[in-house]
Amino acid sequence: MKKIKAHLLLTILITLLSCGKASVESAKELLNNTTTEPNFLKGEPSADFGAETGIVSYDAGSFSGPDKGVAVAFDSNGNIVVGGDSFISSNDMAVWRYRPDGTLDTSFGGGDGFLTHSINGSDYVEDMAFDSLGNIILVGRTLVSLQGNDLAVWKVTPSGTLDTSFGGGNGYITHRMASGQTNHEEGYSVAIDSNDNIIVVGRTTTAGSTVWKFSTTGILDTSFGGGDGITQSPLLGAAYGVTVDENDNIYTAGVGTGINVVKYDSNGNLDLSFSGDGVFVYNNPSGGGSANDIIIDANGNVVITGYLDSGADRDMLVMRLTPTGVLDTTFGSGQGYITHHNAASGNGNDIGNALTLDSDGNILAIGTSVGANTDLALWKISPTGSLVTSFGNGDGFVTFDGLAGKSGFDMGNGLALTDSGKLAATGMSEGASTSDDMVLLLLE
Repeated sequence: MKKIKAHLLLTILITLLSCGKASVESAKELLNNTTTEPNFLKGEPSADFGAETGIVSYDAGSFSGPDKGVAVAFDSNGNIVVGGDSFISSNDMAVWRYRPDGTLDTSFGGGDGFLTHSINGSDYVEDMAFDSLGNIILVGRTLVSLQGNDLAVWKVTPSGTLDTSFGGGNGYITHRMASGQTNHEEGYSVAIDSNDNIIVVGRTTTAGSTVWKFSTTGILDTSFGGGDGITQSPLLGAAYGVTVDENDNIYTAGVGTGINVVKYDSNGNLDLSFSGDGVFVYNNPSGGGSANDIIIDANGNVVITGYLDSGADRDMLVMRLTPTGVLDTTFGSGQGYITHHNAASGNGNDIGNALTLDSDGNILAIGTSVGANTDLALWKISPTGSLVTSFGNGDGFVTFDGLAGKSGFDMGNGLALTDSGKLAATGMSEGASTSDDMVLLLLE
C-alpha cells in the first residue's frame, strides 16, 4: 500500500471513529495491522522540518573547531533534543532543543535554545539519555591538563539548566580511579534504570571495559560492583554501548577480546545464564571488528551494531543474540548477523554507530559509509535480518552528503523514532567554513 493512500485511509477511518461508525481496531484491521499503526518510513527528508528541507545544522560561530551531535531523543512534548559538544573558544558539552518544525526552542537554555558547559576547557560528549522526569543525562570525558581524561557526567533539567541537585551543587561530576598522565577514564554510553540510577560504560587505562553506577544525585552506588559502584569486564578493551532490560540487568557491547557483549545483574555481577559465563565473544575470522551500540528487542533478543573487518575494508554489522547469549540463527540467513558495505558506492568503510527499533521490530542503524566522500548512512533491516527494500531507493539504505553545505564529510551518530514513525538523526557535517557543524535530520 502506498504511503499517501494509507494515510488518507487512516484519516477517513479516524473521521468515522469520531462519528461512532468505526473503531480503532477496525481501522487497524483495514490497514492489515491489528496491533500497531503501519510503519511507512522511507528515508526521505520531511518537508515539515527545517524550512521544508528536513535538515538543520548548527555552527557555534566563525571558529575552526567542530560542533557535533552524538545522540538525539524526543521529549514528552515532541521537541527534539540533541546532545553533543560544541567548539566556541574551547570544546564544551552542548545540548540543543528544537521544536517539531526544526527551529531552536528559545524557552530552553539561556533563551537561545541550547546549553553549553565547560569543565576544563576540553570536554567531549559521547552519549545522552533521559530519566523519568525528563532530565537530560550526558556522558563523556574532560581533559585534565597534563593528567589525561576524567569521566564526565552532566545532568541538565528539562528547561535547559544544570541540575544543582547533582554533583554537589554544580550539575556535573568527574571521576578517575587512578591519577597520572597515562591514566584515562572515559564514558562512552549511558542508560537509565527503573530507579533513575545512571549506568555509564566506557573504559579506563587501568582496567579496560568498565561500568559505573551513579545515583540520581551523582554519587557512586556502593551496593554495585565491588562496593565502590564500579565493575570491570573480564575482557580488556572498551564498552561502547549499554542498555538495561525490564529487570535492570545491564548489557554492554564493545571490543576487546573480539566483539563482545557482557550481561550483568543490577548489582554488577556477571549473569552466568548468559552465554555460559556472562560474556559473549565473537572473533571475526577475517580480522577485527567492534560493537558500538546495543538494544534489547521485544522478545528479549540482544541486537548490536558496529562493523566487521573484511580484508582491506570495514562492513557495517548488525548482529542478534538470543536471550541466553548465543547467535540467533533465525536472523541473517542462519548466521545470526548481517553485514553491508558500499552504501556510498565506493567500496570503502561502512560502520554502524547506533541503532533503534521501530514498532514492527525492524532495526534502523546509523553510521557512515565511505565512497567518493564520507557520507552519513542509514540502514533498515527486517526482524529476520534482511535489508528492507521499501526504505531508500529500493535497496534498504540511504546516504547523505553535504548536509551542512559542503560535500566531503558527513557522519551519523544517533537516531530516534517518533510514535508516528518519523526518524530523527544527528551527527556532524562539513560546513561552508572550515569547521564541521552539528546536523539534525527528520525523515519520513
